[in-house]
Amino acid sequence: MEDEGGKILADPTQIHQILMNLATNAAHAMQQDGGELTITLTRERVVPPTISSSLPDVSPGTYLQLSVTDTGHGMDGATVEKVFDPFFSTKTRSEGTGLGLSVVHGIVKAHDGRIQVESRPGQGTAFTLLFPCIEEKRSVSRDHSPKTLPSGAERILFVDDDETIVRLAG
Repeated sequence: MEDEGGKILADPTQIHQILMNLATNAAHAMQQDGGELTITLTRERVVPPTISSSLPDVSPGTYLQLSVTDTGHGMDGATVEKVFDPFFSTKTRSEGTGLGLSVVHGIVKAHDGRIQVESRPGQGTAFTLLFPCIEEKRSVSRDHSPKTLPSGAERILFVDDDETIVRLAG
């Protein structure tokens, strides 16, 4: 882990939507027995030797990693494989539509990010999202001394059919 922080090119409303969907799912998973929700944001540097097999399409570079972890009831492997499918839900009809994680997945992909989910029954769930950092442009110190503007002997011809405007422009 490198220093915390960084900048990504993202729609703040959609990032909010990601957090709300993941936190709502975590709350439902912990509803019966309680638990702990942890949200972390770290800056990660991905280099070729450390690219994990669970995220094989991650290019080397600097990323902001958003992790949302809960200690809820968790999911089995078959459920984990379907969590991003539209309309798939483990909830009853009155609790949700099954679109939340599909929307999260779409937003992450639209921002050139990657998402990974790890879960085990009885042990909780962890969502890890990677968003590519944008390079910050450093401002170059420029000479701010006043410069003389070039001048010449040119003339401007101003024409209008309203005499008042012609006088004003003069």
